Amino acid sequence: MEYASGGELFERICKPATLVKMRSLIKFFILFFIFFRDLYIYFYVALVFVLLQARFFFQQLISGVSYCHTMVCKKFLCFH
Repeated sequence: MEYASGGELFERICKPATLVKMRSLIKFFILFFIFFRDLYIYFYVALVFVLLQARFFFQQLISGVSYCHTMVCKKFLCFH
């Protein structure tokens, strides 16, 4: 392995082909993160919507059970 001075080392590291590869890699990573960030936001919004919908139906179920329970208790406590 041969040693290079500062200017030669910079030229070896920053060859035009290497820069093109690095630019394409940078573009790939940027597009990759943008796509998956949008995908993450989509799934997060969908999950929040599902949780809100599940909470609504659970509250309706509890309200219905409470209503039925109060009607049954009143029915059995009524004296004729």
